[in-house]
Amino acid sequence: MIQRQGTGLQRELLPILPDTRTHALVISGIRRCGKSTLLLQLLKHDKQRTLYLNFDDPRLFGFELPDFQLVDHIIADSKSDVLFLDEIQVIPSWELYVRQKLDEGFKTVITGSNASLLKMGK
Repeated sequence: MIQRQGTGLQRELLPILPDTRTHALVISGIRRCGKSTLLLQLLKHDKQRTLYLNFDDPRLFGFELPDFQLVDHIIADSKSDVLFLDEIQVIPSWELYVRQKLDEGFKTVITGSNASLLKMGK
């Protein structure tokens, strides 16, 4: 039996997070500060069709930019219009995929460490 991670105490930021489709919502911070917990709480709160991927999951080790084609098929099959991409900084050139999804009109929420997410604006 697989146990699902609880979402803990509700984070104070949850009710005030912006809802945007023109920019990715970026949840950043140091390791173990609660980024993923906040993301899971947002996922529980968001009633839209959402695809959640945790790139810290060992089953996704070795994931590279071309593998996002598989993600696109999953998105199409699930009819998701919201993407939650947890710890995406471990994927080389991840910002190219996020930009593409934003251009396609997807609501996109990402988490990652402070330093690795700064390159998205470049």
